[in-house]
Amino acid sequence: MNDQIFHHAYAIQNAITKKTDDFGIQCSTALFQAAQAAFRDVMANVETSIPHLVNSGTGSGKTTFCVALIAASVAALNNYSAAYVVATIDEAQKVFDQLATLLPPDAVTIHSSAHESEDAARQRSPAIHQHIQTRGVSSRADLAQHRVVVCTHELWIKEGEHKADFGVRRFNGAPRSNVFLDEFPDTVATVEAGPADLDELADELHRVAEYHDLATLVRNAATAFRVRCGDGNSRLKTATLLSPDGHSALKRIDLSRLSDARNMATLRRALDVLSATGTGQCFLSRSKAKTAGQADGHMMLVAYDDRFRPHPGLVILDATADFAPQVRAGHDFHRHTGPQVSYRNLSLTHIQQPAEFNNIASRAASAETIRAYVQWIKATVKANSAKDEDILIVVPKKVAAALHTDTPIPGRNVMVATWGMGVGSNAYRECGAVFLFSEFHKPRHSYLAQSLASRGKVATHDDLRQAMGGNTTGPVGAVGKAHRLRQFKQMACRGRIRELDAAGVAKPMRLFTSMDRALFLESYPALFPDAPPPAFIDDADAQNTGPKKLASILARAMQPREPIMLTADSIAASTGIAGKALKRAFQSKQCRPLHGLGWRFVPGEGRKVKPALRFDPVTFQTERFGCVTL
Repeated sequence: MNDQIFHHAYAIQNAITKKTDDFGIQCSTALFQAAQAAFRDVMANVETSIPHLVNSGTGSGKTTFCVALIAASVAALNNYSAAYVVATIDEAQKVFDQLATLLPPDAVTIHSSAHESEDAARQRSPAIHQHIQTRGVSSRADLAQHRVVVCTHELWIKEGEHKADFGVRRFNGAPRSNVFLDEFPDTVATVEAGPADLDELADELHRVAEYHDLATLVRNAATAFRVRCGDGNSRLKTATLLSPDGHSALKRIDLSRLSDARNMATLRRALDVLSATGTGQCFLSRSKAKTAGQADGHMMLVAYDDRFRPHPGLVILDATADFAPQVRAGHDFHRHTGPQVSYRNLSLTHIQQPAEFNNIASRAASAETIRAYVQWIKATVKANSAKDEDILIVVPKKVAAALHTDTPIPGRNVMVATWGMGVGSNAYRECGAVFLFSEFHKPRHSYLAQSLASRGKVATHDDLRQAMGGNTTGPVGAVGKAHRLRQFKQMACRGRIRELDAAGVAKPMRLFTSMDRALFLESYPALFPDAPPPAFIDDADAQNTGPKKLASILARAMQPREPIMLTADSIAASTGIAGKALKRAFQSKQCRPLHGLGWRFVPGEGRKVKPALRFDPVTFQTERFGCVTL
């Protein structure tokens, strides 16, 4: 894989995109260097290797160049083979369609559950149904016979988990030259079981005479499960339910002897989770009550495992890879970074949504609250958009269900996406206004499982404590924060800012978000380099504490990006915060993110000079854009 192949690939990419510029060359060079290094790992017959990670910006042409590089490499190298692995079936079809125009028909194939039959294809999408009618169905066995294959993350993960050869990592039994993983997949698997699942397993085991002792063992574990979960106020506990001898006894169970059971999936889940308590990769979780007056929520035994199995030839393409749990846990990666995208044309606005909607994404949100939230969304979008522009709104799934019609917001040209949907998609690239309502939250036991699995740790009391209390802390808190920021950046970049000019500057776009304001202020400069300071839309009722009011005042005061001093008296008049309490309020969670943007506390001098807060715009030097002022 040499420079001649790079130039051929770049020429193919130019023919597809009709763009030639230095920024694109730098982005494609970073990707080529990663693919070239991964190819050399395969040629050197190394058994294990460090994956190559390419985190060029969203919209920098990673997918298009990969397609071109695969085509150029197949044409030049007789021994070259590749796999392109994407998150969704629909994205896989789009990549295949591109490759099919550049490669001989017998060189490339695609496989997913939707490509196995005409009925499955018809139910999935017209594009896949048309593919099946033209090319026929595909089977997993076809993958190993084709030089280039396209599939989903799910198949790549399963192949590694089962140490099998499905034809993704290998071609005709030999390692593929390159396996391109588009977006970092969620490889942490969690399996949950409740006490009733263990009861059902015990009942079924009792039907087999030689399993009577095992039925008693499992039933006793279910009893210990209930007692331990219900003991004390802690909602997370270590899962010590069986003795070492008990775990050894579980290995005698052959579920095929219970093949006539009503629900084999439940039995497998219960056995898998109970077995995981012996390795320590499991914990007990009791959720909060769903309704007022209910004593407890659901009891769960949560087992976790990281199915990330790196291998020679692996290249991961992800603009937000730094937020992946495995990257944050310190796993080894070779980094290949393209030039930085400039968001100087991005207009950011933070919307403080009414306090009654703060828990809109939770499972406890009522239908009445959701209907009220939908009405607030419609009013907010209408007030901050024009009739002739394309608009994307991103909402939680339950909100989308209440909003989805042919015209979600009458009088506006709106497309609706849900959190987590469409990561990597180009479907909304013409949208000049993007509204991100709420955030993509996961249950905290999911963050705990991701943190433990990615670090290869068993669940200890100290680890569980990080997921208790009002806020998650430590590595668990870091995983939750990273997840929220990745989703924020990815969904924001579905709109027009994913289109870059020849200098790597994103197109103008207006981005509105109602995410946690403190997290927004802390993170936006790093997520959107070169972006101007944001504007703010406040809700008077939401500013119900002194620190919240102070953070709102400071955010507005820094808008002109000029030095300013706010006296204690002026702050007290607006917020009710006395001069002697100003420093404490300034150090609050709500105000702390503003410190890095240029605000500082100026202490008073005796009784005559009271304390104040001063803002001096922060100016720093960037590699590509020179001096940038926040």
